[in-house]
Amino acid sequence: MVSQSSEVDELTNYIYDMLLDHELKNKSAKVKTTLKTVLLNLYSVHLSDPSLFIKYSRDENFYGKRLRRYVGNSIAYSSFITKIIPGLLRLRLNEDHRGFHDRREFGNAYLSRMRAKPKLIRLFELYGIQPWMLFVFEDKEVIFLKDNKKEFTPHKDTSFTNKAREDLQHINRHLEAAVIDLDLSDEAMTDLLRKLRKIDPGEKYLSMFTDKTLRRIFSNSSWKLHGRFYGGFWQNIPERKKTIIKGKEVKVPVRYRQHILINGDATIELDYSSFHPKMIHDLAGIEMIGDPYEGIGDLDREHGKSIFNKMINAVGKDKAESKEKAIGAYMNEFNNEGITKVAATAALEAVLERHSQINKYFFSGKDFTHPTEINTDRFHIDAKTGTDAEGHA
Repeated sequence: MVSQSSEVDELTNYIYDMLLDHELKNKSAKVKTTLKTVLLNLYSVHLSDPSLFIKYSRDENFYGKRLRRYVGNSIAYSSFITKIIPGLLRLRLNEDHRGFHDRREFGNAYLSRMRAKPKLIRLFELYGIQPWMLFVFEDKEVIFLKDNKKEFTPHKDTSFTNKAREDLQHINRHLEAAVIDLDLSDEAMTDLLRKLRKIDPGEKYLSMFTDKTLRRIFSNSSWKLHGRFYGGFWQNIPERKKTIIKGKEVKVPVRYRQHILINGDATIELDYSSFHPKMIHDLAGIEMIGDPYEGIGDLDREHGKSIFNKMINAVGKDKAESKEKAIGAYMNEFNNEGITKVAATAALEAVLERHSQINKYFFSGKDFTHPTEINTDRFHIDAKTGTDAEGHA
């Protein structure tokens, strides 16, 4: 987040002066720049939902030169972790929780997180900070690459990355210029935010002020794996909710997305059922019969869809490692249900049995080649289709 507003600068200077002779022994332009970025992000998330947190890394390597293109120049490790975070805590301006790593098999890692306290919120109001004062830095990186451990990794630009970045920056400029909103009542918006917190506390939120631009993330250190779009607030809007019907918990559609407005105009979302399984069958030259997510052992459609797609995405150094990745991802998604490794393995085997004709497409994203000779996997095809469509919108 960036801002050229004098009100933001005045607030930053006020808090910066309170760090001097405490966490900050000497004046530092780098600390002031980092502080301004932190304050803008705290304000942005507060606007979205005051109960939510910003996630951040305490790993010094994350802020080093190796990943500088992803982090940007406005955040410095020493300034952020050793001066600003302690200073905001001393001044009682933010709430902070340290992250940890669950060492159990398939355990999750949890990043540190923070949010503004009422004292800082009052300062935002006192200095007259407004949503229109915030905007996204235009030259920020929009093309990301992860390794097989799902960690960001540095890369050298190629003709592909340069073109992909140029295309997406063009799209983002148009998104930034547009007014994208949800035409919901206060009651409906409160209900939506409550659902988002329940789905993924601390991560899922709506920021219609700032989360309007997109980025693409590729996987397994390859520009041919994934490359899907992330970042738009509309992507966090749930499509289904859980409810009880005849004593059984089921998921039913919710219709929030139909209320998206662009520059005051109504929108229509095109939804293609079982789109990715259909792509796979098309690539295999096989007609898809019935719902591909049903008839998978004793799984319901939600669990069948989940394990099916986990098996497409999971790519390891060999099939055994790929299977382990799919099993782990499936267990993590339904962590609240206590699914065991035995049950997850059985679900995986049930998919292989149900879809024996397309088995070769599981665990091998690099083998997805489009009939038009686009060398890419299903998400890369999906993403290219999206780029073409948005570029001509």
